Amino acid sequence: YDIKNRRLFLKRSKVGGIEKGDIYVGNTIKIFSRPFLITDYANAHTMRIMETKTQKTCGIIKPEAMAKKSEIIRRLMEEGFKLCQLRMMKLNNKVAGEFFSGYRDSREYPAMVKSLTKGPVLAMELLGNAGISRLLEVAGPEEPEEARRSAPNSLRALYGIDKVNNAFYATPSGSNPIQAGVLFETDWTNGNYNPCTAVFNNSVLCIVKPHAVKDGLLGKIMVSIEENGYTITAMKLVHMDIINTEEFYEVYRDVLPEYSGMVTELISGPCVAMEITSPLGEMTAVQFRKFVGPLDPDIAKQLRPNTLRALYGTNKLQNGVHVTDLPEDRLLEVSINI
Repeated sequence: YDIKNRRLFLKRSKVGGIEKGDIYVGNTIKIFSRPFLITDYANAHTMRIMETKTQKTCGIIKPEAMAKKSEIIRRLMEEGFKLCQLRMMKLNNKVAGEFFSGYRDSREYPAMVKSLTKGPVLAMELLGNAGISRLLEVAGPEEPEEARRSAPNSLRALYGIDKVNNAFYATPSGSNPIQAGVLFETDWTNGNYNPCTAVFNNSVLCIVKPHAVKDGLLGKIMVSIEENGYTITAMKLVHMDIINTEEFYEVYRDVLPEYSGMVTELISGPCVAMEITSPLGEMTAVQFRKFVGPLDPDIAKQLRPNTLRALYGTNKLQNGVHVTDLPEDRLLEVSINI
């Protein structure tokens, strides 16, 4: 209440669409259509309470398990983890060495570096209750043979080959999970190194919308895509801002009455951009749009019940995924978002 002007200028208001689990450092939440990035805790007391309940950790799907990345992501979502950051990338010796810098005195250091540089990896920063210990439990013992005996449903038991090529890296207990910063916050694009895995050839962009990411559907959507003969060759978690989103959806401005709602949905939280390819070559974009289905999930459920929007959409705005509509825009959209 403004005493001088005798008028109310601020009051508590109920905000829909935000849950307790959405409140953590690094997340972007939408309040009255405006995105707000949570950068820090207001005081030490809040930090102690929040960090006791939620903890960030780092996980990497190694090259030997990338063929099973969809199943692994689905498993992590089913275990209750939230994605803070995600990127498919190629690592060179310098980046992998910096990531494992705490192990330089270990005899296994060269093998650890090599295990991350022989092919693309999928790096993630995850959030969960007792995140570090919980992810280690899901990953299982480092030696896959031991994992198959003591934790047969763990990731390393299911997908690991040996102790070095054990499918999945998880931040060790007692470590500081700032390792993720090496992969996501350091600018490695200087010089000749480019971490991007996109092929930019007969590919199409697919964006998993914020509502689907929030509801833990990313892994299920990825499984559906790959089970239908498509390949995810690049992916990245992104936060869209209103200016870029309005430009991104510009082609729909005077065409769809849902335009403003589409913009609001895409900026409402993190989404995941993916490059999709297939053996269909130039027909990939056309066939993938058919697989995505009609814009309205209700229509999709009637006409094409096995499409992505029929399976994972709820309404015209929260319809699971966006896919490039115009063939001439497909490579441009991939390059902008990935």
